[in-house]
Amino acid sequence: MTACTDTTIPDLPKIKTEDKLDCAVCGDKSTGKHYGVSTCEGCKSFFKRTVRNSTSYTCRGNNNCTVDRDNRSRCPSCRFQKCLSTGMKKEAVQTTKLPAFPGFSFPYFGDPTGFYAQGLLPFTFLQPALSNQGNIHLGMFPQNQGTSEVVYELAAHVLFSVVDWARKLPTYNTLVESDQITLLKMAWSDLYLLESARSPIHMYMQQLYATANMQARQVSMENILKRMEHARLFQDQVEKVRSLGMDLTEHFHIKCIVLFRTDGSPITQTQQIEILQDTSQSSLEQYIRTSTPVNPRALENCFSCCHP
Repeated sequence: MTACTDTTIPDLPKIKTEDKLDCAVCGDKSTGKHYGVSTCEGCKSFFKRTVRNSTSYTCRGNNNCTVDRDNRSRCPSCRFQKCLSTGMKKEAVQTTKLPAFPGFSFPYFGDPTGFYAQGLLPFTFLQPALSNQGNIHLGMFPQNQGTSEVVYELAAHVLFSVVDWARKLPTYNTLVESDQITLLKMAWSDLYLLESARSPIHMYMQQLYATANMQARQVSMENILKRMEHARLFQDQVEKVRSLGMDLTEHFHIKCIVLFRTDGSPITQTQQIEILQDTSQSSLEQYIRTSTPVNPRALENCFSCCHP
């Protein structure tokens, strides 16, 4: 796989829609690669539901029941064991629709009334940029009162980078516009964090936020201290991402995995988007195993950004 540079986007492997594969679990028609294995929608949903709910099953027979298209629902215990034996990965199932960065708390992210609405940029400002086919520019985004120009421009630059990156993804552009907007709405706070980890903003967040609030009118000291704490938490989370030491290619694929999450999203092209995420995960696995074969924890560390 070709490594990513600042000016290039690594190609995702092409999805071979012409291949007519069977589900590795039950033999029904496969709808693509799910959680590492080619499966049908039924087995994919069963596996995801079982892992997400931490469901335990007991076989009423001898743990060797037939699992095929006609009998797959008779013994969930044997069906789940076959899912595992074929290579389906439990760690690939996101068990929550909240931002999935284990150990990282997101009390202010993903909510337009939270951290970003208090001085940075809420998601509602993203939609005009997504709908605009020309260049993204600062004037698209109304500046919040009380936010210093430096803070605003730094935050806006990171946000612009997120939108511009998504719009340049060929796979993202194949989706209907409503799904594009929904995916970015669901993922923008995580993408903002990932992008901030590669931006100078992480070094100055607390100082800049302090300056912004000191300049603001009618802001109590209590609110200033509260916002400073928000900034400190954000900076801590950025440092945790930076500590993973991801290179540009790993960073790119992690952002793809985050962007193409579908859980809890009212989208129309569910199957296509799930295939895109599975492809991104497979690409990341292949890249890490090829580039860092002597570091068995490299893959685990990268996936820690995507799975709870």
